[in-house]
Amino acid sequence: MGLTETVSTRLLVDAAMLIVTGLPKRLSVKVAIVEPLTDDVEITSALTDLCDLMI
Repeated sequence: MGLTETVSTRLLVDAAMLIVTGLPKRLSVKVAIVEPLTDDVEITSALTDLCDLMI
């Protein structure tokens, strides 16, 4: 799939902390979870679409 890592607990906590501070959920997930996983544009887009469906 092009990903060498999975979502870690640290990334989930980072996203939660951003949400608690008032950042919108989708943006928090993109910034704290999706972008640290890959710099590939297509994979980032696919993961962002997936997160948008889940949130």
